[in-house]
Amino acid sequence: MYKKVGLASLIMMASVFLSRLTGLIREQVIAYIGGIGGGVDAYQVAFIIPEILNHIVASGFLSVTFIPIFSHYLVRNKEEEGWRVFSLIFTGFGSVLLLLITIACVFARGFVEILAPGLDDPVLIERAVRMTRIIIPAQFFFFSGGMFMAVQFAKEKFFIPALSPLLYNLGIICGGLLLGTRMGMEGFSWGVLGGAFIGNDAVHNGFGFQTPGSMALCSGHASLDDRLDHELFNGIFISVFRFVLAARQHCRP
Repeated sequence: MYKKVGLASLIMMASVFLSRLTGLIREQVIAYIGGIGGGVDAYQVAFIIPEILNHIVASGFLSVTFIPIFSHYLVRNKEEEGWRVFSLIFTGFGSVLLLLITIACVFARGFVEILAPGLDDPVLIERAVRMTRIIIPAQFFFFSGGMFMAVQFAKEKFFIPALSPLLYNLGIICGGLLLGTRMGMEGFSWGVLGGAFIGNDAVHNGFGFQTPGSMALCSGHASLDDRLDHELFNGIFISVFRFVLAARQHCRP
């Protein structure tokens, strides 16, 4: 047991170190390609709406809340039932998030003008809106990846979750290096989207992460006992509370 804990700690420590290192390289590449132009400002503004959405269901609190829920079924040899609960939560929250993503993309211009009043250059506003619409869908990959990570942690598997932040940063770096010379900061936006997909969804499928056939969306019957209902409710409450705080912070003049 102690050997497993030590190995898990080593993996996560290495992940944090490499993530910080790739994050530093990412910022250097952004500074090199973006320079001191307004494109960098538009790129930073493009993250405001996605970050607010991230606080609703993709902030990590829901995935952390799901770890004890899935573990509850694992220790009772009811993994199949756990996957049904996974499907229930994934479908419900995922549908809400997709709806919010659609609304945010449609009304992106209005949201950018409200949340970034200091950005008054029409050209930069247009760039910010375009990059916002590119980055917003990445929040669904963060949400789904967070749910799959919760399952990995519940099964005491740490290698794949440790790869996620590294692949995300590498995606941004590659997007900037490959597309930055032609598209400017918009290349980094595509890197954000690609990195979010590879680091949160593709990495699980690539390493053979498979779910039982019974996990068809909205299929079967799943129920939560009172304790698990309470844990899930706490996760929802914290997510909504963080969303309200984030919205108020960005709406300040």
